Amino acid sequence: MRRMVVSTSSGEYIREADMDEQELVASVVTLSQVLPELGIYIDGQLVTPEVRQAMIAALAAAAASATEAPLPEPARLKEYSETLKQSFADLHQGYVQFIRDTQELARRSGELLIERERQFADEAVRQRKLTSQSLADIDLLGRSIKAVQFQDRFAGAGSNIAARASKAPSPVWVDFLGGLMRAVAGEK
Repeated sequence: MRRMVVSTSSGEYIREADMDEQELVASVVTLSQVLPELGIYIDGQLVTPEVRQAMIAALAAAAASATEAPLPEPARLKEYSETLKQSFADLHQGYVQFIRDTQELARRSGELLIERERQFADEAVRQRKLTSQSLADIDLLGRSIKAVQFQDRFAGAGSNIAARASKAPSPVWVDFLGGLMRAVAGEK
């Protein structure tokens, strides 16, 4: 590990760090390219502009040699190209099929939703019809009960009229109408 200290051109301290050789060279090259006026010290020794240039050249040469690789044979390049074309075609076909499947799923979901809404509406209509029929039945039952009560009262009023007529002579029609009025009004 080596110690690198960085300062401004006037000598003011900026920072320091311990680094191995590769990090040290990369840091010096980067700082030299970005801010060439900085003072860079390695283990207390100032790095001169000549040393900086040598480091830049060495790093560039190492990068160039690392990127130089032998080109594959033309037949191999053609095989790579065909493989890439087939991969792209398969990928495109898969994408198109995915879009079609998604559209079909959306269509079916829409149809299912519409069918469920239709069934719900049909059930609501059926329930409304049953409720209406039940209310009509209840109304009819209520009317039937009132009719029976009316008949019972009318029969009771008629027997009262007959009993009164046999006991004492009185106007029959007046009693009959009075009984009828009491039966309709619900009096006992």
